[in-house]
Amino acid sequence: MKNLIVYLLPAHLLLIGLTANAQKFSLGFQGGLRTSEFSSADPSAIKLDTKLDSRVGQQAAIFAEFGITKDFSLKPVIEYSSQGGKKLGIQGFATPDFVVAEYPAGQAPQVVYANYNSEVKLNYLMIPLLAKFHWKSPELPLDFYVDGGPFVGFLLSASQVNNGQSQIYANASMQQVVPGGPQSFNNSQNIKNQINPFNIGVESSLGISYYFKSSRLFIEGGANFGLMDVEKSDINGKNESSSTVFAIGYAFLFGK
Repeated sequence: MKNLIVYLLPAHLLLIGLTANAQKFSLGFQGGLRTSEFSSADPSAIKLDTKLDSRVGQQAAIFAEFGITKDFSLKPVIEYSSQGGKKLGIQGFATPDFVVAEYPAGQAPQVVYANYNSEVKLNYLMIPLLAKFHWKSPELPLDFYVDGGPFVGFLLSASQVNNGQSQIYANASMQQVVPGGPQSFNNSQNIKNQINPFNIGVESSLGISYYFKSSRLFIEGGANFGLMDVEKSDINGKNESSSTVFAIGYAFLFGK
């Protein structure tokens, strides 16, 4: 917590200065859908065959924007982001105790496989600081823009929801059945202790705003890329997160 205060204090002082000197100042909100997935620079590190397909989640944010010049502004954001991924079909997991008990001591496989559906849900509080560049129409109340910058994300919750019924196998080719019979995989578990509590990365978007007298309506699309491994341990994989987002929002304009 002390380190967080040290990091955020300079940003807070910067925002105070920006508010005092900004040509334009706005406050707004936005919401939309985010499609996220995991990726690995080293596929061999995905030890349990847990590479996940993309998942659609929600995104909502509030933001301030400080106009520095006519064509440039800074935009700090506080954002709720639902990320994660899903896996349909054969996937690996650590051998459960009831399977280990069916084998002679020391002979149980470390990883087993089953055919079921799984969804990982990771919810973050993200704080991006974006530099924003504008291209305003000389004839219409339109503003085309692109922004980008770093973010820090704090994990709020993490869960894995499974469903289906399957025999358990000793290999991904499903050729060797382990003792114990078919098992139900209908369950939900908290996996927050398996996920790193924060992430850092970069975020960027492009969009268009329509200006009213003292407000604006906008739509935008963008993406962010995490630079840290999602998992604490590489036994469940060694992946980084990325996502794309489509959002619509509204902002109120203040200032000169």
